[in-house]
Amino acid sequence: MKTLRPKLVWILPLLIITVGILLLFYENYQEVTEPADQDWSRDWEIGETTAVKQPHIQKTDDGIQISYLTESGITRHTYDNDYTETDVQQYAIPVDTFTSFYLENDALLYSDYYSLYRGDTEEKIMDIDGFIPMSTAALYQKGDTLYAIDPSNYESSELMTLASVDSTVKTAETEEGAYLMEEYTDGEGRQLHFYEHLDNQVEKIGEATFLPSGSESIKDIQFTMQGNEASVLISTVQKQSASGQMENHYYYGTTTFQNALKTTRLSFTDPVSAQPLREVSDMSLNPQKDGASLLFKAVGATNTRLGESSQFNIYKVHLGTSGVGEVTRISNTPDLSTHPVQTKEGSVVWVDKGGDSHKLLLSSQNPEIIEKADTWNTRVLLGALGKTMGMLSYSFFGLLIMTFWYIWPLLFLVILLFVKRDALDQDRTWILLSGIVIYLAAAIIVRSPLFSEKLLARAPDYLSFPGSPIIFILGFALIAFGIMKTGAKLRDWSIPIQITYFIGVHVALITIFFGPYVL
Repeated sequence: MKTLRPKLVWILPLLIITVGILLLFYENYQEVTEPADQDWSRDWEIGETTAVKQPHIQKTDDGIQISYLTESGITRHTYDNDYTETDVQQYAIPVDTFTSFYLENDALLYSDYYSLYRGDTEEKIMDIDGFIPMSTAALYQKGDTLYAIDPSNYESSELMTLASVDSTVKTAETEEGAYLMEEYTDGEGRQLHFYEHLDNQVEKIGEATFLPSGSESIKDIQFTMQGNEASVLISTVQKQSASGQMENHYYYGTTTFQNALKTTRLSFTDPVSAQPLREVSDMSLNPQKDGASLLFKAVGATNTRLGESSQFNIYKVHLGTSGVGEVTRISNTPDLSTHPVQTKEGSVVWVDKGGDSHKLLLSSQNPEIIEKADTWNTRVLLGALGKTMGMLSYSFFGLLIMTFWYIWPLLFLVILLFVKRDALDQDRTWILLSGIVIYLAAAIIVRSPLFSEKLLARAPDYLSFPGSPIIFILGFALIAFGIMKTGAKLRDWSIPIQITYFIGVHVALITIFFGPYVL
């Protein structure tokens, strides 16, 4: 015990500093692992993909299959209804930026944008102008004709002649069936033709027209079907707006093809910050009672990043006759989340964009997933640790700001050194107390540069309550003074050393507890 007491003068400050760092880490861990929404699970990693594309979802009798591209080919996970993995299969094919594929059972076709290939032998089947894989059918476009190809014998059958070689074909698959939408532009606007795909044939359901305003151009159109009603979501860009910047606009409408398509302009509000969501894209529609549900990515609020309060998250909203419902945040990760797809009602998969490899993540309202995702893992621990280390590096800016605190007592000692050196040599108590009072007076008077409104807004509640700057300045001063007096008795410190020690401990404590929130 006698050997330990002299070391307490260093051990005690280090223990308090350690507590401060652990509190900061815990706070960051809470923010990094915060669920996107109280009714949804935290993100649960399924795998890693090299492609920033929607994964392929196929429903089975007792679950789902999720397939995605990797460096060496395709990985397919099979899950039951509670997302317990029952099988994993690998398929080796060449992969590049343009690779897309069709996989059902073990029948595999893939395309490199220009041509279509067999998955088993990598033999080229034919050149194409576009590959359109669905969960239960493989379609391709060649010229102005749309074909279906049978993956069992690689024979093609003509489905329909398109209105133009420039036509784009979109697909939508629901519980009711599979649907196609051909879109092309003519003098009357953007023409939309809707078809049902059944038994390797297509039957036209109806058509609609959308004419954007003169200053807007169409970026993307998504659709879904429910009964004989089509729900359509259209995104446009206005290159010349009142603000002088490009603006994106979003329109939603439904039609039973008896009347013209009427659309309503939409806006989306961040459920966390209550500010408008920005850069909405990667939209997908799914049929829902009294309308449709929309999945999309957008820039919204998050506390998972270091030094930034926003990131691309995944959101979900109900669209109906009454307009836009309440927006729900589905993802809350530090990386860019993109390409969401609904696996089934209440479950969403998306891609978290990284470097060379991207994470495939799942969030669900399924209690099994909520329980599985609510665990410690290396990814979130490293995220919390990285954010903690980054915030601690900000503390050095706090040291610079606090120069205006400790320069005055040090200047006081320098003056005494030339004016009253004998008082320093005699270790007069009034010098110690005067130095401490000068330091604390400077800290309280010049506290605003460090304890700014922005810092207090960023700091947790236990550091930012009313009057907290003065309370912590004086509280840490009492702690530093108590430890300092203990050390002075055991080590026979001189007055200048005591003042320097007091200031050093006090500055260190303020730096560790408040410095991370300076920037």
